[in-house]
Amino acid sequence: MLCRQQRVKRSWRQWSLRAQLTLGLLVGLLLLGTVTALALFVFFERFQQHLSQQLLDDNSERLLTAIVQRDGELQLDLSRIDPAYQRPLSGDYFLIRLADRTWRSRSLWDFEMPANASANTEEGAFQRLEGPAGQKLLQQSRSYQRFAQTLHITVASNYAPLSAEFRRALWQFTGLWLLALVLAVAAMQFYVRLALQPLQRARNELQAVREGRETFLNAAVPLELEPLITQINHLLEHTRGTLLRSRTALGNFGHALKTPLAVLTHLVERPELDAHAQLQTQLREQLELIAMRVRRELAQAQSAADSQAFEPFVPEPDLHQLVAALEKAHGRS
Repeated sequence: MLCRQQRVKRSWRQWSLRAQLTLGLLVGLLLLGTVTALALFVFFERFQQHLSQQLLDDNSERLLTAIVQRDGELQLDLSRIDPAYQRPLSGDYFLIRLADRTWRSRSLWDFEMPANASANTEEGAFQRLEGPAGQKLLQQSRSYQRFAQTLHITVASNYAPLSAEFRRALWQFTGLWLLALVLAVAAMQFYVRLALQPLQRARNELQAVREGRETFLNAAVPLELEPLITQINHLLEHTRGTLLRSRTALGNFGHALKTPLAVLTHLVERPELDAHAQLQTQLREQLELIAMRVRRELAQAQSAADSQAFEPFVPEPDLHQLVAALEKAHGRS
């Protein structure tokens, strides 16, 4: 289990910074969009319910005002009611009950709308029930006093179209949000690529330093990268100084060995060793090898002292120096 977690962490670290930022933005926007969509869904549902209830209250009040008294009896003035009540299955329905009569909207057709969907329903409470043709009805029953008589008015309205309209608006919002998400990710990709350009330039400059075409990194970088570039330049300067000091020390050491080697070479050539020709030859060969190695290291140290660390081999000037050194060493062109 621990190894798997380590592999997951390692694979995540191996992702590019651009991919990590893009993924983080995508996850953040998806979470924000999901929370926003859920909040809007709850808001739309409550707003739709409140609007439907308000419409039922208004319809009930208008029906109450449509009841008039003529010739000593109560009548329903059809000219004062909404024409939707006259269209069959229009979605708007009413049922008015008096002690001796009942008025029902023509829109009910042959559907029997209960005065109360439940015996335990409180006065003025809203109920949901199945209506004609599979409609979803929101119903309210209320009692009024008009012309010294008690009226029970039940109104109902099909809330499915309004709910469908709200859901359509929610889907449209979701589509726009997804489009905004795609545009935001594309913009983030462009911005991240633009923001990472200084890092790419620093990488190219490091390659140039390694190849000897540059000495230090350009310090004209964004404020966030300035400490990093400064530390890298300090490290390059320290490395360069250490390398030059090492080569200088090597040159000093080689020069220090030249005198003892000259003394040993002179001693080998003394006549007392002529009787030991084989030993003399071996000593002469070993001293010559040491002297050759010292001369080589001194030449490298001298070249380093006059050049910069990480400086590449440039054929035209370097070959002239090499030829001049060979001419001095061998005394001929």
